[in-house]
Amino acid sequence: MMDTDWDDDDDSYEENDSRSKSVQIDRGTISGLQARDQDWFKVSVSPNERVVVKIAFPHSVGDLDMKIYNSRGKVLAKGTSVSDDETIELTVP
Repeated sequence: MMDTDWDDDDDSYEENDSRSKSVQIDRGTISGLQARDQDWFKVSVSPNERVVVKIAFPHSVGDLDMKIYNSRGKVLAKGTSVSDDETIELTVP
C-alpha cells in the first residue's frame, strides 16, 4: 500500500519520474509519498503470483490513477476510479 501526503516537499524516492528512473521498493506499506508528478516504482514478483497494490488518498484533493507494467513496459492492469483510493489486484502472467 502507498499512502500519499500533500505537503510541499518531495518524497525520498525522487527523481523517479519515468520508467527508466523507477525505484526498487520492498513489499509492504510505504507512507509519506508526495503526489506532485508521475512516480515509478518496481517490485520483484514471480510468475503466477497474486499482487495487490493500493494507493490511499482523499479524492477531494486530487485524482490519482495507477498502472502496473511488466518488465518490457506492457500495461498489465489499471486503476482509474474517481473515488478515494485506487486498488489493483492481479495474478502476474
